[in-house]
Amino acid sequence: MKNKYGFTLAETMITMGIIGILAMIVLPALNNSQPNQEMVLLKKSYYNVSRIVSELINDEDFYPDTDDQNRAGFRNTSISDLTGGVEATYHGLTFSGNQKFCGLFASKLNTSQSGDPRALCNARVSLDNGGNFSTPDGIIWSMPVGNFSSGSEDIYIDINGTRKGSNCSPRDLGINGNGMRACAKGKAPDRFAIRIGHFGAISMPSALERLYSTSTQINKKYVDFVREGQFRE
Repeated sequence: MKNKYGFTLAETMITMGIIGILAMIVLPALNNSQPNQEMVLLKKSYYNVSRIVSELINDEDFYPDTDDQNRAGFRNTSISDLTGGVEATYHGLTFSGNQKFCGLFASKLNTSQSGDPRALCNARVSLDNGGNFSTPDGIIWSMPVGNFSSGSEDIYIDINGTRKGSNCSPRDLGINGNGMRACAKGKAPDRFAIRIGHFGAISMPSALERLYSTSTQINKKYVDFVREGQFRE
């Protein structure tokens, strides 16, 4: 009878131990390299804002060049010829006044709401109250309704909807109940501000927001820093 060879118990145990050690080394690295959903959606939002703002500010039919600094860029909201303002027409609808930027922005964004986009821009709606509109990816948008008189306006976004996540921000921007409350320790932010300058400049007011939106390698450790209270502003 021929002898049959196989692994001994000791060999099997050694093999399993090696596999376990390799798993302990590899799995944390794989976990850290997984894209964080909050960061992905913020980067997507930032890209959409950059694209739409660029389209608007560079379209002479919407915001023509003028030497009057009071009417320059997104400050050009008036429909009166006496003030040098311009009434913008897009897809057969007319946009002017404090609703102009919000309405045009909504027209160019794929919102979940149908109908007249101007109806979404009567006033800023808090993120707690569902924002001015949402997009099919679940992002909620709270839009500025103003004339950029201070030089800039902020767009507030909730990247995973009001019923999910922490519903908090890297900073306390909870002025007038807009829903931008600072996260408590142990909570990761899912609400962010994107600042729009009246000449079309785009910035993230918070250092953590900038990390989320510009990091070339998305990594969950940034979120962990916040949860552990290591990253605060």
